[in-house]
Amino acid sequence: MKKYLQILTVIMLIAFAVPSVAFAQGSEEVSNSETNVAKEGFVVENGQVSYYLNGDKVKNSDIIVGNIGYRFDQNGYLMLGLQRGVDNGTGEKVSYYYINSAPYVYTGELSLDGNRYYFDNDGAMQYGEQKINGNWYYFQPETGIMQTGLYKLADKTVYYGADGAMQYGEQLINGLPYYFQPGNGAMLLGWRDYNGATYYYTTDGIVLGEKKIDGHWYYFDETDGRMRTGLVTHHGNTYYYNVDGQMQYGEQKIGDKWYYFLPGKGIMQTGLYKLADKTVYYDTDGAMQYGEQLINGLPYYFQPGNGAMLLGWRDYNNARYYYTTDGIVLGEKKIDGHWYYFDETDGQMRTGLVIHHGNTYYYENGIISFQEKE
Repeated sequence: MKKYLQILTVIMLIAFAVPSVAFAQGSEEVSNSETNVAKEGFVVENGQVSYYLNGDKVKNSDIIVGNIGYRFDQNGYLMLGLQRGVDNGTGEKVSYYYINSAPYVYTGELSLDGNRYYFDNDGAMQYGEQKINGNWYYFQPETGIMQTGLYKLADKTVYYGADGAMQYGEQLINGLPYYFQPGNGAMLLGWRDYNGATYYYTTDGIVLGEKKIDGHWYYFDETDGRMRTGLVTHHGNTYYYNVDGQMQYGEQKIGDKWYYFLPGKGIMQTGLYKLADKTVYYDTDGAMQYGEQLINGLPYYFQPGNGAMLLGWRDYNNARYYYTTDGIVLGEKKIDGHWYYFDETDGQMRTGLVIHHGNTYYYENGIISFQEKE
């Protein structure tokens, strides 16, 4: 018995004298006592991930393990976070997001700095159209950022919701109505009648403001996108759009009033305007006026019915005036071979001694006297 106890004591002393050894396998943590053991593969040391190849730590390079590329810094540590342009052995440069737990690459959806990305099962960042869990998503080709909102693909415009998934059917986007075809999500283009209003869509989305379509100008409300008809004021001018929404030009009868819209531009005319055969007057609301009118404090008369301005001589309120197609005459005017002078403020024909332009003249019955004025 005594001999047996002596042997046991020797064995225990030997056991305590031998240092402990742990072999790194996979991603296990390695203790400080392992320095005498050759390391291979991934090793986590003090929270840092390293990779050993044939016993040497990989430094300042990309390596390929399986189908995945990994990037290590000059100290041999895996460069955590987003790394772009990593060699994965296929000739492509891939972006990965490295983490410090196996398999050391992030997979699935990731939010980063306000943007969202998607990494496949090998940790590679995805680009372009991707079907994930039955939904279609789009990731920008250069950055991999997940797209939301309206987006123009090569052959269609689609809409990705706030979660990035492609949407279908009726959609309100910024309060404006859209429709996306079931199945392929393509936005409906061209004309669309919806809830009693008419809209127009291009590949850029719903049209707001002016748009030329098939040779005609239209105006779509810049707030709600509805096609406007009738008299519409925008950008400082008033225009007229018929029941089909097409801009109109020239003379137009709206209700029981006549208006004029400049050819080519469609801008509603106000004030005196020379038509082909007459001069007329449109009030500030654009409607043609008739009868006696004071324009800039000066008296005019427009014929009832056709609105034509009275031309030539006119006696009114004990004063005499003269009118051409340009309006009331102010200043000097030669009429039927004689020079007359009309006050440059009130338009009244002057008689007697009149001083103007630094000289004094005499007008007898309105006609200049004493010298012939050429």
